[in-house]
Amino acid sequence: MRSPEPEKNVGAVATAYFSAEERPVALEIRYSDIAKHITLVGPDDSKPWQQVMLHQPNILFSSVVAVHYLGPSQTGARGGFKLPAGA
Repeated sequence: MRSPEPEKNVGAVATAYFSAEERPVALEIRYSDIAKHITLVGPDDSKPWQQVMLHQPNILFSSVVAVHYLGPSQTGARGGFKLPAGA
């Protein structure tokens, strides 16, 4: 189960919760390690993006495939963040 438009979703969430000074990152997690603990929740008024919910108390370090710095995006009045190309 892959969330549609993950790049857009990650950027929207990062923009809503982080400032540029915080230098947010996105963890790329091996899907097979967490698949049975994931559900998708649709957008609502306060979070206008599809939410991937992980029902697991922690993620093993060995499940982290990559760490992606979220670079600045020039879209929207606030600016925001986006995944780097190829992430």
